[in-house]
Amino acid sequence: MTLSDLQLEANLPLLASATVLLDRKLRQGNYDRVLLSSRDCYLQAHLWRRMYPATPYEVIYWQTSRWARIKGSSDYLDYCRALLKGKVLIVDLCGTGESLETLFIRAGVRSDYLLIQSDPRKNHRRLLDGPGDLEGLNCAPHPTVEDTDYLGKPIYSNPLNVDWWKYFEDIGGKAFFAEVQKRTEFSEFIDAPDDVLLQRMKAAEALIKGNNSLFEPWHQLRRSEDWQ
Repeated sequence: MTLSDLQLEANLPLLASATVLLDRKLRQGNYDRVLLSSRDCYLQAHLWRRMYPATPYEVIYWQTSRWARIKGSSDYLDYCRALLKGKVLIVDLCGTGESLETLFIRAGVRSDYLLIQSDPRKNHRRLLDGPGDLEGLNCAPHPTVEDTDYLGKPIYSNPLNVDWWKYFEDIGGKAFFAEVQKRTEFSEFIDAPDDVLLQRMKAAEALIKGNNSLFEPWHQLRRSEDWQ
């Protein structure tokens, strides 16, 4: 088993199943848009647009990070306020929701949000309880977003000078992209009932957990960047 194998056998079915569940929630709730948090939702944002080329809601790759939510500038708060108008669902891969709550206070707005994976002791707005390392398989080929300018363009922070494109390749990101690009339909997910989709997500999470040793070469890098 390689990380590329794990992308195709676990991460893709997990994200595809989650995307269908979220799409149903958005349509049933008449949401205006979904904000997919950078960097963890980079692959899911690409997958979402392939699975659902047309939607009654906007699909936005949201420039954000824990740092930006807590310490972002007034330009960043304005960027977020503009996106959080109307009925919005924020989606993040992992976390506790604490930095989102801080952002809501700082920006003077509120929004519905959902975490793909969270510790059940810390947040009930989740689909999975953990502990499979979803973050290990999900990262963008760009540095963390520290802030945005007045136009909403991302301001990146990369103090360790990490080659994030190489990291993206190392974790199997290109294999994920290639598989998604060659698919013409996703009916095995789109047509499945909710309970089946959730069971697929749990099975994928368990497979990721069982192959945790594959992530060991990057543990120190991730601790240094303080993703966790």
